[in-house]
Amino acid sequence: SGSGTTNTVPRWTSSSSLGDGPLTFSQNGTATWESADTVMGGRLIVGNEGTISTDSRIAILAPTGNSSYLYFASTVSSVPANTRQYVMGIDSSDRSFKFNIQGAAPNQGNNIIKINYTGEIDFNTIPPVGGGSQTTSLRIDNNGNVAIQPGGATLTNTRLNVVSADNYDPSLYDGMGGIRIGSGGSSSPGDGNYTGGIGFAIASGTSGIAGVQKGTDGDKQGLAFFTHPSITGGDAAVEKMRLDADGNLGVGTESPSGKLHVKDGNV
Repeated sequence: SGSGTTNTVPRWTSSSSLGDGPLTFSQNGTATWESADTVMGGRLIVGNEGTISTDSRIAILAPTGNSSYLYFASTVSSVPANTRQYVMGIDSSDRSFKFNIQGAAPNQGNNIIKINYTGEIDFNTIPPVGGGSQTTSLRIDNNGNVAIQPGGATLTNTRLNVVSADNYDPSLYDGMGGIRIGSGGSSSPGDGNYTGGIGFAIASGTSGIAGVQKGTDGDKQGLAFFTHPSITGGDAAVEKMRLDADGNLGVGTESPSGKLHVKDGNV
């Protein structure tokens, strides 16, 4: 039995029957055990708000306007906090990870997502049936560094490490082999319009590089290079150099008229 409950029930042990019917343990909802006679394998329902799928084994239902959550904790003070095991597995009974999702048949035993005890997170991919074993494709280590590459090895002083599976192939629009930055959302093609870019900053002022369209066709792309000459961080960056889609390089001009065009200056 428990303090503060609406109804009390005997403590359950492995040698006693859990029984059927609702167990109301607080004013926020009910806990109901449906036995194997009702649902194959039985299921536990916590709360009494909303509708659940008939194939659910555990359902946590929150009253309208509230949040549902599952909380794992230990109050055993004799066990050091760093050795307590709070483990959640989906299709997995492996206790060597904090959280582990394994693939269903025929990929059982392969970890799709796993979080280990140091806080490192692995996202793994599994080849088609018969295609080989799992590969860690993305890893976030416990220092916050991210690696996107086969094997998922992070670098100590690198926030994002991307290793291509293939070399750059200029004959393919998607053949960058590493990172491709496109434009979407409210962006639109147009002569002189920029693509998404890469920014570089120490404080607020940001320099950068972006693709830039030449002419009316959005597929005709060059590169624009920006600096941030102002000491006010919120001021805009300024394009200082452009390599257009035809291979003309302009310094101080957005419209180079020859292979090298320097505006108001000397070479």
